[in-house]
Amino acid sequence: MLITVISLVVLVVLGGGGLTVFYVMTRNPDGVGKSSPSAAAESFLAAVYQTQDSTKVSPLVCAAARDSKKLKAKIEEIKQQDKQYEGPTYAWTSPKTEQSSKDRAVLSTTVTLTTANEQTATQKLQLITTHSSGGWFVCDVKQQT
Repeated sequence: MLITVISLVVLVVLGGGGLTVFYVMTRNPDGVGKSSPSAAAESFLAAVYQTQDSTKVSPLVCAAARDSKKLKAKIEEIKQQDKQYEGPTYAWTSPKTEQSSKDRAVLSTTVTLTTANEQTATQKLQLITTHSSGGWFVCDVKQQT
């Protein structure tokens, strides 16, 4: 009886360890992305400018660009900028696809900041998205001139 119990415990431990290794080795490091480049861009813009939460931005960014300290710093920069204005709100044009391939797309949009006293400022952005097995992710954002 004791030998049977020990054998079962060893089997469970080894089996569980094997399943854990299998999961870690086969999971997608990027996570679950969006279904299209424009969906990735829209979700990213909403998380950055409306939600202003780096933990909401992080899963929308490709693994190579997922630096939590940099994401947090950028969100804090936007929050500090917002403190200079009364009632700041953000809106943007629907992201327009400029270039596209099977696993990469370049989109452009114009972000508009509007304040309670009707001041406005615009900024043109280019968003570079990539596709992995998990979906579409934003990998870079550049200001356009």
